[in-house]
Amino acid sequence: MLLDLQIRLEVEPAPSVDDVTRDTLEIAGAEAERRIEARWPVDTGRSRRAWTLRPTADGFELSNSAPYAAYVKGGASIVDRVLEDVAEETAERLAETLPPSILAEVS
Repeated sequence: MLLDLQIRLEVEPAPSVDDVTRDTLEIAGAEAERRIEARWPVDTGRSRRAWTLRPTADGFELSNSAPYAAYVKGGASIVDRVLEDVAEETAERLAETLPPSILAEVS
């Protein structure tokens, strides 16, 4: 089983996203990356260090380039749990901090 290890949060339409919202998304992305790394099972540390945060025009993307990331210690269930927990926490944080007009666009 191959897992897509990306979290993508988007705000549409991109041109209406102001600087404050972009800053909020940047902070949320960095926090999500830290949370994943802190919870990620580790043996050698290679897959933990393989997480990268990439800003996009409408949010951010987190990905893991380790070819075996879906099979880290604990298997797919731990991978799913870590990613789901962090995605939920990030969405909740954004819901608390983004302006209502932006939230209305993504709801």
